[in-house]
Amino acid sequence: MMKHFSKVLFFFLFFMIFGAMKANAEIKPGLPKLYLNDQEISSELYITDKQVYLQGQSFTTLGAKFTTPVNNTQRIFIGNTEIRLDLPSGVASIYQMESSSFIPTAYAVINYQKVNQKLWFSVRDLAPFMGYHYQRISDVDLYRLTDGSQTITEQALYEINTTPPKPPTVPATGPKSDEGKKSSPNKTDKNATSAKKVVYLTFDDGPNQYTPEILRLLKKYNMKATFFMLYNGIHKHSELMEQIQNDGHGIGLHGVTHRKNLFYKNATSPLMEMDKANKALEDVLGTTTQLVRVPYGSKPYLTTDMYKQLVQADYKLWDWNVDSADSSKAYVSPKTIETRVITGLKTKKTPVVLMHDKECTVDSLEVILIWMSKNGYVSKPLTEDMTPLNWSK
Repeated sequence: MMKHFSKVLFFFLFFMIFGAMKANAEIKPGLPKLYLNDQEISSELYITDKQVYLQGQSFTTLGAKFTTPVNNTQRIFIGNTEIRLDLPSGVASIYQMESSSFIPTAYAVINYQKVNQKLWFSVRDLAPFMGYHYQRISDVDLYRLTDGSQTITEQALYEINTTPPKPPTVPATGPKSDEGKKSSPNKTDKNATSAKKVVYLTFDDGPNQYTPEILRLLKKYNMKATFFMLYNGIHKHSELMEQIQNDGHGIGLHGVTHRKNLFYKNATSPLMEMDKANKALEDVLGTTTQLVRVPYGSKPYLTTDMYKQLVQADYKLWDWNVDSADSSKAYVSPKTIETRVITGLKTKKTPVVLMHDKECTVDSLEVILIWMSKNGYVSKPLTEDMTPLNWSK
């Protein structure tokens, strides 16, 4: 009985404390926001009655296909779901169809809004038909669609978008017990080394003009990383390739084209691209690698046959569990990258961080490395004898 009571008391106190944090936190500018799993959807939002509305054409990012309106009826297709808009009435009829017979198996009616000559749909109403769970996070205009593949917790996402309250200042009541004592650098260094937490920083799409600064910062803070590189960059930047190797970083392949329609063209195309990139690596450095990362990760484009061929060729396929989101648009706010990476490092037991050889990544990297150094983290390269983290297993 007491054990059960203690457990109830623990969760009660946890939610009381977390609730108090939320109540006092300062909301960062830029809300409202809508996330798809861990990625912010960079589209205009419309909020009314604590519901978030997404502009119709923005649903194309979620796989929606629009047809040309005919007789005041607009049809939208999302997978096996068809939405028919009666434009004069503002009512949308939703049909879920069997893919084999195109016979409706479910039917629903939702409302939509027309504001400033644009059509707006309730994300909450449409989420179930798109296969997503909808949630409104706390009392802020922060919303999320999830399908089970998210890696950032609700609390962490909340913290990314809010500023925690400052702790109260407690005046000193007397001199510190260790006042006047000198610390021992050797002792501190030894303790810090023994408590190091391992991180695997990875960089995709290089080498390019941003790689030298990434290498400089990694060397400055004594961190190692793994570079998943493209065929053209390997051939074009032989000096950078030598520096990456000499600095002790991991070397991996990212293919040739980085184009979905070409890389995933058929069952053999991923293997052919990796083999071609490996040949370039051998030409430049006289060595090959088993480490690979496919463009956009191994889901949803990599089929089982493609995956099997790569594994049978002894390639080690790596994905990630911390996404910096530095590739979500041309230039991502360095603060966003810093917050996402640091939050991921805190929440993952063995973080494998996805970053890219990009300007915004360079602008955020030093802050991340300083935080890692101060908080007992060290980055190591991926090696061929490690069991790969990938989503295709």
